[in-house]
Amino acid sequence: MIPLKSTLLKIPSYAEMKGKDGKPVMNRDYGKGAFKAFRKIGKWFPIECQVEIEKLALKTFVDNNTKSELLLSILDKYQVPYSRLGGGTNRFGILIEEYAVKIALDSDGVIDNCIETLHSRYFYPDAIPIYELSGNYCIEVTKYGKICDLADFKRLEPQMREILQRLSDKYLIGDIGINVNNYVNWTVDDEGKPAMMDFAYIYPMAHIRLRCSCENTGNYLIPDGNYDKLICPACHKQWTFGQIRQRIPRERLLEIIKDIMNDMYVLKNTDEEQTIPINPRISPDRIKKDKKKKFKLEENQEYDTLEELLESYENL
Repeated sequence: MIPLKSTLLKIPSYAEMKGKDGKPVMNRDYGKGAFKAFRKIGKWFPIECQVEIEKLALKTFVDNNTKSELLLSILDKYQVPYSRLGGGTNRFGILIEEYAVKIALDSDGVIDNCIETLHSRYFYPDAIPIYELSGNYCIEVTKYGKICDLADFKRLEPQMREILQRLSDKYLIGDIGINVNNYVNWTVDDEGKPAMMDFAYIYPMAHIRLRCSCENTGNYLIPDGNYDKLICPACHKQWTFGQIRQRIPRERLLEIIKDIMNDMYVLKNTDEEQTIPINPRISPDRIKKDKKKKFKLEENQEYDTLEELLESYENL
């Protein structure tokens, strides 16, 4: 379990943050070296509520279906103004005003929130914008959009493939590929284009990179044509992402999010509008440059073969 905090509130650094006039503050104020923002989580969730949500996520002897009901009781107790959206494997979704809020039910949900928040500014507009993450990493505020239905999925499949093809150069993709079980992980944006809604299972190849254990051991696993499975280009053996996800060492996931504090803006505990100086490390210009970088596998980043990895972490 990663350490949780319950005081600071953090916000990602890209153009979707809005000011009182509804205009994107990052684009408007970038030349001034600052932008303005309001806390959303602090407005909706009292600190005591955030602490109780954190304690619930820390419980290891309660299943997540039961935790979902306990979470709703906590929200009602503190009069959080929500509508119920529904639960996933590790998180529960609610609607507040025009925002979707994902709440972690366990440590995996906490990691999912962190990974999505870090990815959001690089994936946007191919993924929904994420506006805020609580200081204990349990509560994530995102844009609420129309969830794809099966008709949308079939109509937008070519555009989804283009998005996944771009990502596959740098990332190991899971739970978002072209599969009838995955279309609910996509939304349709205001322009009728697809955008990823649940993208926590997309991992940078700099951290997660796997090779086949066949005779051609130099072959790294690559996605299949639907970005739904990983295959060896030599022996053609296939693995589902689900087979791999459960056995990826927790240490490698934590490595992805270890610098989260350096990649976020910190909001003060106040309901007043705040002026936040822009950090050059995560400015819009820097993000544009980073998105264009090509992935290079360093010599010291060679990992175990897939079969060895699965065997080594069989009991995780």
